[in-house]
Amino acid sequence: MQVNINIRTTAECNTQQLLYFYTHSNTAVTKEMRKNFEQAGEELLQRDSIVRSWKQGEIIDELETRDDAFIMEYTKREEQEDKADDFIIAARVVGGVLGESEQILSDLWIEYRIRSLIESGCLMYKGSLQSMRMYRIKVA
Repeated sequence: MQVNINIRTTAECNTQQLLYFYTHSNTAVTKEMRKNFEQAGEELLQRDSIVRSWKQGEIIDELETRDDAFIMEYTKREEQEDKADDFIIAARVVGGVLGESEQILSDLWIEYRIRSLIESGCLMYKGSLQSMRMYRIKVA
């Protein structure tokens, strides 16, 4: 039986997978390639966007609110499954969004967006916003 694993970043690799990658990589970085990478990096630094995605072989700028709809959808789904208490621990939403997102996100980014959704009135909370484990959220 063959199992296919979709590795999105090297952070998801174990030691054997990293070793395999490095021993079987045949592509050397030439001076021209390095120059092109540096130029592309400089161009990215000049852009105003703080949110970017990799789509169809390109880095594209996106709105800061890119992940909000997914966060809201996930929160609604969790509320429906957990009928005993309609407020959901924010850390649970953060972890769920991290696990299901097609984009590579950080927990800090997701919590930042949750707090923005609270501030805009899309989400309600109870508890202390001191830490994501100390407050619960629900769709307003």
